[in-house]
Amino acid sequence: MYKKTVIRKYFEELLKSAIPNVSNRVYSGRINQVEDDVYPYITLFSKNETIQEQFTTHTQRELNLNVGIVISDNTINDGDFYEKIEDLMIEVDNVIGRVLSESVSPITNDEFYLFEDIAFQSSSTDHDNTSGNDIGMAMLEYKIIYNYSLPVIPLTLEDFDWQSSIANIQITNDGVPLNV
Repeated sequence: MYKKTVIRKYFEELLKSAIPNVSNRVYSGRINQVEDDVYPYITLFSKNETIQEQFTTHTQRELNLNVGIVISDNTINDGDFYEKIEDLMIEVDNVIGRVLSESVSPITNDEFYLFEDIAFQSSSTDHDNTSGNDIGMAMLEYKIIYNYSLPVIPLTLEDFDWQSSIANIQITNDGVPLNV
């Protein structure tokens, strides 16, 4: 499995277990068909990935992880509808923020670990109340830095003439006669 998929799945499972009001309605990569219009739900997308630095054994990469939150509530007549969205946004941000502060995941300079760093980048909110059923959406964007190990392809020496190689060794240390 590609490492950015593993990272996305990691956060899917983390959010499922840590936020009880969404229970199992955390989707990774795509939204499952919502048959009963069950809200709220969370979607995770990780479309953009860039190489920050190239090494011989691995690359350091930057991944944009987008966390989408969708809620529906038509019971608030004159209340602050965005408050409902923002309450869930703070829950998501608290869970993801604990990843670094509580060492939920192993974070070191080893390219075989899941990721090195995660930082909040931006958020946006929107709503649609045209049908009388308020639907609110929020998007939280995080930047994740991780290392991706490159495959090691061993080189084979074909038709290597080891006898001629030994016979033509020239020792160049002072005091040692040349091998002629």
